[in-house]
Amino acid sequence: MKTIKPTIYEIAKKAGVSPATVSNVLNNRTKANYPRVAKRAEQIRSIARKMGYQINLTAKNLTQGKTHIVSINGTWSYFNNPTVSIFDSINSYAGKKLQEAGYNVLTALPEPDQVRSKTIRIKVDGAIVLQPHDEDFYQFYEESGTPYVCVNGNCGPNGSEILLDDADGTKKAMEHFFEMGHSRIAYFNVSKKSTHYSEKIRHHAYLQELQRRSFCPVSCHDAIGIDELEFLKRTVKDEKATAVLTYDFTGALKLLFAAKELGLSIPEDFSVICFNKLFPSEIVRPRFTVVDIPGLEIGEKASKILLRLMNEDSKANEACMVKEELVIRESVRNIASLS
Repeated sequence: MKTIKPTIYEIAKKAGVSPATVSNVLNNRTKANYPRVAKRAEQIRSIARKMGYQINLTAKNLTQGKTHIVSINGTWSYFNNPTVSIFDSINSYAGKKLQEAGYNVLTALPEPDQVRSKTIRIKVDGAIVLQPHDEDFYQFYEESGTPYVCVNGNCGPNGSEILLDDADGTKKAMEHFFEMGHSRIAYFNVSKKSTHYSEKIRHHAYLQELQRRSFCPVSCHDAIGIDELEFLKRTVKDEKATAVLTYDFTGALKLLFAAKELGLSIPEDFSVICFNKLFPSEIVRPRFTVVDIPGLEIGEKASKILLRLMNEDSKANEACMVKEELVIRESVRNIASLS
């Protein structure tokens, strides 16, 4: 039996508004900056969804010259390792919001060395670019004049970007160490090579916070890709470090396993704070204290910025910074009372 799809007139009657209002809402022509308008628009969209309404994209695209397609681009390595990827929540939340706004979402996840050849290069209305390492990630959108938003990475002159406040996140981690009585604090980065802006920012902030307290850095803080066993031997065993800040959760896991090989325990012999509240950070023991990167908030910001760029007359680009929060668990020992 063929389903009869509701019209905007039927939706308007159900919502108690005019058909023109329904049309504006379903075609994203409302002023979302006003809370009352945004709330009413969401009520209308909810009614439309429950009634089974679907936008006729073919007709709409022909009249507006739009594709109603948005691309989300990253690389497969971001999603291939559950201990390092923050992008599953960003991707799913942004994709959900864009679909609710009437867009089809295409995702491209090539290998890092194939970004230039395998980025989506078809006409789209907008794009979200996840953690761009260089201009290959967004050059197509720059050249075609397509609105785009870079997440956790810098954009080109015509793009918008959402960056993480890694300096502030590092400061929060270091302050927690200081409050718990630690002054011999090491820094561990498991990466084989420095490829992302956050690596320099976190390392610099680590050094800066130590300098503010007139504390000295522990050796190996600038060693990229050092073996975790060698790192612990030199920092904890030889130089008596009592705490380690790790660049990411992968580094924290490696230290956990290396510590067992050396007869060391976290947090009894040394404390650990890492970045990224990711699986399995909540199920390992001890549970790691982490600097949390708010993926859902980033996904919401990315979708809002892109929807504005695609649907409003103002094409002013944005650059915003997202704060990180410290989540205190079990991996930091309080040694202040022991001194």
